[in-house]
Amino acid sequence: MNRIYDVIRKFYRLSKWKVARAIKINTANVTCERCRSGGVEIHNIVHLTIENIIDANPE
Repeated sequence: MNRIYDVIRKFYRLSKWKVARAIKINTANVTCERCRSGGVEIHNIVHLTIENIIDANPE
C-alpha cells in the first residue's frame, strides 16, 4: 500500500503537475469548481490510483 502513496506523492511533486494546477486555478478564477469556495484547493473529480495516475484523460 505504501508504494501506491509513494507514486501518487511523486506525481504531485512533478513540475508538470504544478504548472497544470496553477493554470487550472487561474482558469477557474481561484474558485473551486466543485464546492465554489475561494482558494487554491483542488478537488479531484477522479481520485488518483496507481492504475489511472498515468492516464491524461480518465473517464
